[in-house]
Amino acid sequence: MLKKKIAFDLVTQRPVGAGGKYLDFLNVFSNDTNVPGDFRKVDLTYKPAGTGSVGIVDVRSGTEVVVLSMGDAQITFSGIRGSGIASVESGSFDGSKRIKSGYTSYRTSGDDMLIQVDAYHFSGKNDQI
Repeated sequence: MLKKKIAFDLVTQRPVGAGGKYLDFLNVFSNDTNVPGDFRKVDLTYKPAGTGSVGIVDVRSGTEVVVLSMGDAQITFSGIRGSGIASVESGSFDGSKRIKSGYTSYRTSGDDMLIQVDAYHFSGKNDQI
């Protein structure tokens, strides 16, 4: 369950806007599009399909970033193609155990990687992404 994966960070980490380093909230009205923390020093652009969507970025390590969006959105990681990333996975977590559901398609434009993120719905204890 992905919500469990980031729950600890959501309650213990300060978001970037409050001086934190690894957690950020994104929305269509924000001008801050940088990935928080040190994720290969790439910029992130969050483009929701509609208004009112909020995205959450949680940098888990130098090779793992969790991205959630309350609405369908396109996430662009700028300048990341030269970093050796070969795939994008989707899945969920059951406690601390990661369950991979498959690979997520993406497209590239120059050195940018564009990923379509489906809406994540918080609906109770069985939430998955």
